[in-house]
Amino acid sequence: MQHQVHILSTYGTYTTAVTKTVTVNAAPNVSVNSPTICATQSATLTATGASSYVWSTTATTASISVTPTSTTNYTVTGTDAAGCTAKKIATVVISTSNLNVNAATICAGGTVALVVSGANTYTWTSPASNSATVNVSPTVNTNYTVNGTNSFGCVHTATTSVSITSSPTIAINSATICSGATATLTATGVSSYTWTSPASNNAVISVTPNTTTTYSVSGTSAGCAGVYSATTMVTVNPTPTVSLAAITSTPCAGDAAVTLNGLPTGGTYTGTGVTGNSFNPSTAGTFTVVYSYTATNSCSSSDAKSITVNLCTGIEELKAAEVQIYPNPVKDILYINSNNTNLKTVEVYDLVGKKIISLTTAESLISINSNELTNGVYFVRIQSENAKPVIARFIKN
Repeated sequence: MQHQVHILSTYGTYTTAVTKTVTVNAAPNVSVNSPTICATQSATLTATGASSYVWSTTATTASISVTPTSTTNYTVTGTDAAGCTAKKIATVVISTSNLNVNAATICAGGTVALVVSGANTYTWTSPASNSATVNVSPTVNTNYTVNGTNSFGCVHTATTSVSITSSPTIAINSATICSGATATLTATGVSSYTWTSPASNNAVISVTPNTTTTYSVSGTSAGCAGVYSATTMVTVNPTPTVSLAAITSTPCAGDAAVTLNGLPTGGTYTGTGVTGNSFNPSTAGTFTVVYSYTATNSCSSSDAKSITVNLCTGIEELKAAEVQIYPNPVKDILYINSNNTNLKTVEVYDLVGKKIISLTTAESLISINSNELTNGVYFVRIQSENAKPVIARFIKN
């Protein structure tokens, strides 16, 4: 490429202009190949685009032969006829092995597939095969070798091993349960399982036998010939029959403790107001008592009974001929027919004996607005002149 250069020369008062042409030569377009070779092979590197060459190996020919032991870079400097230079780098890549083949552990007499990958073609030495997959059945620990040729024509070798192990053994847990309970059985030791009853292919099953029962499972293991089996037993202990005697009387709040009777003896009583084998009716209400018993086989059962405690307070029970209360249960107005016009006091108590309503009247038919009460059980106490007080129970809904 040519360029014009203008030069000005000044002498005294005179200036002279001179034009010169300068030629700039382009650098040579040097190129070089970068091959991939197999280990121990030689590669030929060829540079082009210049008149002479100097390599980083000190060689001065256009082509050189190199035998690197690992991937290596080589630099070449090319010079053209005008003396201009340019550099290029050539890379010689050593092909590495990408072979991958599985190892395995099998039982004597079993068969396993060995699968190789990472090359284009394969050659197994024993058994002789050109397939990527071979099936082998060694009787002792054995090594297997495969050669793989990649796309560069390089041959790499891989070795794998197949180990022989003893035949597997299926193990199953046993269990002891109480009648009506469920046991979990877990089998281990093989790859797949088949239970006979209940039919299942899971390693874990749940069973609820009524009596002591034997369970069987069979299974196979990858790489092992044959079917393996095992049995186990679930022992079923009887659950005791437990009963709590009903309390036929209706105690009043504050009465003496009531003795509780449960069978078989030796169990435990629980519930509000329960101490040991006694129930203390300290307050009015309905209470639940539970009797629990555990047999020597560790199986347990229980029975429960309800006890109603009245707010009696020493007053005789209401007789239908003396007073009528309706409706019962009541939602709004509760009517009390006392059948007399004597002056009387009417009081309403809750289950714990707290007075809620109190009124005095000479009417024979008395009405009480129950909307003031929350839902529950209440007692009404009626005290007439020259008569014993009576009470009655009603339910507010």
